[in-house]
Amino acid sequence: MPNGASKPTDKDLKLQLFVNSREANRVRLEYADGSTKDYNVPAGGTTTIDVDPKKAYWDEEKGEEETVLDKGVRVYSLDKKPMTVYSGNQNGDGGTSSFDGAHVLPKEALGQEYVIQSANDDNTATEFVVMSTRPGTTTVTVELNVKSRKGNRDRLTISFKKAKQIYIIRSKSIDPNQPNDVIDLSGSTICADAPVAVWSGNQLAIIPNQAGMTQDHAYDQLLPVNRWGQEFIVPMTGMKMQM
Repeated sequence: MPNGASKPTDKDLKLQLFVNSREANRVRLEYADGSTKDYNVPAGGTTTIDVDPKKAYWDEEKGEEETVLDKGVRVYSLDKKPMTVYSGNQNGDGGTSSFDGAHVLPKEALGQEYVIQSANDDNTATEFVVMSTRPGTTTVTVELNVKSRKGNRDRLTISFKKAKQIYIIRSKSIDPNQPNDVIDLSGSTICADAPVAVWSGNQLAIIPNQAGMTQDHAYDQLLPVNRWGQEFIVPMTGMKMQM
């Protein structure tokens, strides 16, 4: 996910995966270009995987928005043992400039239909990423509730040719001359002819709006519509913000 104005060559940009397993587990990271690297996860422990930004992060300066990119990654157990995966995306020394993380869903939990949910702060661009998982062709239809930033479109079709390809869509940033413009992509829909993975969020959110200029990347992986429920238990953190 695009984190602010970060570039793949930024020395402080860090993309990481945190893999947990109850049993000792051999895990493989696979890039879209076919290169791989193996890791050992100790029983009951966590292994941190540093992902190469040049292979897995978009480049705004190269116009890599609203185009199919070979920049997805796959993580899987060579021992075929259960594990969990958490992702982290940080910029700045130790994430001091911007940081967020998200659980990564197992492939079995992916679906073909999604509704976008983004963190909207009425200031910066909301965004989402679609990633293909099928080795062959996957066609994805996207209906946007606001115009996309680069193509100025509200409906588009994405044609993936193989697995681990991604497509990034961002909304326009707020125009100071049009303060009532809607820039939130929430409510946009995605429909694919094969399971895809979708992440959604905000490249630099101010949460809450009254928090001044303290901004952070905010993203999460979305559940497909067929995994939605009717009742939820919501834990509260108990944290209070000093205003």
